[in-house]
Amino acid sequence: MPADTIPVRRRLRHAAGPVAALLAIVLIAVAVVAGQLQTRPANAAAHTDHNHYSFFDPTPGGGEFAPAVDAARTDDLAPVIAWDYGTPNAPVTANSIFWWGAAHPGDGAFKRLHIEHSGKCLGVYENRAIQYTCNDNPDHFWAVVDEGWGKGKLKNLSTGTCLNLGRRNGEQATLTDCADDARLLRITSTGITTADHLTADRLLTQFPHDAGAKAQAGQRAADIADREYKKELGGNDHASGLGCNFYTGQINGPSARCRLVGHSSWGRGEWCADFVHYAWREADDRIDTSGLDGYAESFKRYGSVNLTWHPAGSGYTPRPGDAVVFNPNSDGRASHVAIVFQTDSTGATYILSGNAGSGEISYRKLDAKLMGSVQGFTSPRLRPAR
Repeated sequence: MPADTIPVRRRLRHAAGPVAALLAIVLIAVAVVAGQLQTRPANAAAHTDHNHYSFFDPTPGGGEFAPAVDAARTDDLAPVIAWDYGTPNAPVTANSIFWWGAAHPGDGAFKRLHIEHSGKCLGVYENRAIQYTCNDNPDHFWAVVDEGWGKGKLKNLSTGTCLNLGRRNGEQATLTDCADDARLLRITSTGITTADHLTADRLLTQFPHDAGAKAQAGQRAADIADREYKKELGGNDHASGLGCNFYTGQINGPSARCRLVGHSSWGRGEWCADFVHYAWREADDRIDTSGLDGYAESFKRYGSVNLTWHPAGSGYTPRPGDAVVFNPNSDGRASHVAIVFQTDSTGATYILSGNAGSGEISYRKLDAKLMGSVQGFTSPRLRPAR
């Protein structure tokens, strides 16, 4: 074990002389009284940009840890370790509080991540996470890779890999492949040092943000819906007469009656929900569509269960691929669903609706009148990569 990773008390056991022995006694007494990592230095002032992050392991039996500088050391190359801090509201310390600094001059999506107690930066040395005096080296710049609902992975500009806290308290944090979700821990906003917890949306809008797989999947879903609208994929929108359509056949299976209109693989029924479901399914096999059915209400329920629901009026900016849930009858139950195609630079949102009007796919702006019947937006959830 390199000298800089040997715990403080172990190093002291090898120190000689009465001064070192006395120092060891004092340090151990402090640890007993205050608890390991439970002393907050005076400079740990609460601030909206100074936060305590935890990472949880999504695999069965996985734990939850926070990154912290070992023993609150202030020297360069001090290791960053996994701290089992207990609960989201447990006392936090300045050596586990971070704040975002300057952006990288060549890639503004990545910023320095400062450590509260020392003012130094989170960096990388030989694939290990360490503390180091801040400089312009790319290993000092990080961004959040979006994994959905305010959770993500902390990606390093230099290595292109992500912070991995491992699975044991005190374990050295390392950098591993961002796609390896079995070992990586995902970032949350628990244990915030400010009076009110940072919301999930603000975690990814306030801080440097690498859109990652979720945004790409949403954009693909929007593109698929657009191609269906433009009939670039065979004109799979609707068949007249018996309510037969391509999308219900794809999602729920064919109806024998649709053979009468020449489409043996098509199904019957109201199909606005099946249209959005189809676009999500075809966009990325990691999009979790479990719980969705042929009713618009299922998208609202899906959002609530998966914590991807954004009520109208919440200030959320719709993203391509989001489902737009409507309630034109104001009875509290969703009666129509569409998919967001884009939100342009002026803030205007455009949507694609299946089974709209004459039973076709429509493209329209989500204007103030239409927005009055919107209940909210649901973003697709990605399954962890395998």
